[in-house]
Amino acid sequence: MENEEKIEKEYKILSCSEPVDEAKQILDEVGTLLVEENLSRGELLQKIDSYDAILAGSTIEYDDFLFERAGGKLKIVSRVGVGYDNVDVEAATKHGVMVTNTPGVMAESVAEHAIMLMLASAKNLVRADRETREGEWKWGEYRGEELWNKTLGEIGLGRIGSNVARKARKGFGMRVLVHDPYVSESEVLELGGKYEYLDSLLKESDIVNLNVPLTEETYHLLGEDELQKMKTSAILVNTSRGAVVNEKALIKALKNGQIAKAGLDVLEQEPPEKENPLFEMDNVILTPHQGSNTRNGVRRMFVEAAQCAANALQGKKPKFLVNEKIWE
Repeated sequence: MENEEKIEKEYKILSCSEPVDEAKQILDEVGTLLVEENLSRGELLQKIDSYDAILAGSTIEYDDFLFERAGGKLKIVSRVGVGYDNVDVEAATKHGVMVTNTPGVMAESVAEHAIMLMLASAKNLVRADRETREGEWKWGEYRGEELWNKTLGEIGLGRIGSNVARKARKGFGMRVLVHDPYVSESEVLELGGKYEYLDSLLKESDIVNLNVPLTEETYHLLGEDELQKMKTSAILVNTSRGAVVNEKALIKALKNGQIAKAGLDVLEQEPPEKENPLFEMDNVILTPHQGSNTRNGVRRMFVEAAQCAANALQGKKPKFLVNEKIWE
């Protein structure tokens, strides 16, 4: 047993952000944890061959070149989050590296964030707060809209999208339209929604909410043509990935009054350039990709990511293995 413990402790695990204590305990049982926040890709490339496991964020690109530099030592990239568009899964599989994520664990947090952006946009909350603090009392200028009885167009009905649809319908009496080619009409009906083709959903919805992963299929899913189909009074909410929307087309649509408002937790470039035109627009509410950043959500994400890494290092199949064929 002493020899087995010594072998286990030789594993080196990198976390690109500070894990919660419960996650640290899981990792400490299988190896030595090193935390390096704000690590650049260049810095990681210099030491990638030192690590057996990485708890990865969303900013560094894990590609074939990086996996090649790992020299066969790296066993798993465990994404602390649901999206893994910054990880080349095919390249990871080629180099024998498992890829995992943490789906579902922050669905509640992100769904609440989406609802918050809907409410804040509809009620002109941010502008009202800012100008009131500046000493202005413009009661009549911030007249907003109710969510009650409005139509929500939910694009993507995974764990997060389902939560948003459920909260919107039961909490605000909203009519829910759904577009997701990967769910059945019966699944939509179970949530009390109605399945629609994308064009019809865009034309009929008062609020369009995006909850889809970023893939080749969803890249710029909403561009100039799609935005033109939306109501001029519509609000667009995005808590998925910035590149799902063509940002230049969105800026144009917001400036021209093609749509009324946007609530965005994600942008095409993160962090964005300081000159991004969205920063100057009163009809836009922005948050820094923090939809999952709640105490509850972060704890669950880190615990699951840590457990995936621990399982991989112990020769066990991780719970949320993305590249399943690596286990065959």
